[in-house]
Amino acid sequence: MKLQYEKCMASKSFALPMQKIQEQYMIIDKIVKNMEYHIKQKLEKEKGQAQKLMLQLDALSPLKTLTRGYAIVSAKGKIVKKVEQLKAGEEIKICMQDGEKDAKIL
Repeated sequence: MKLQYEKCMASKSFALPMQKIQEQYMIIDKIVKNMEYHIKQKLEKEKGQAQKLMLQLDALSPLKTLTRGYAIVSAKGKIVKKVEQLKAGEEIKICMQDGEKDAKIL
């Protein structure tokens, strides 16, 4: 029994009771840093993807098209895509980069 007692008293649990807790803290810190690293990597990847998509949206924007000198013609609230859609005397709206004007088809 005395031998068991001495063995228990010599164990790490009694000699250094906080060591196991500190080891677990170190493991947790390592896991947290690993998670932070992976989250930052994922965030950077997603940020790059978002910027790429924003550039694509900007290139396809009708407003961007207007800045290149084009106009959007609408009649009766609908976009006119073909000349055949217009009739003489019809009122249209021409939208350009700096504003809109009403016009009438001759």
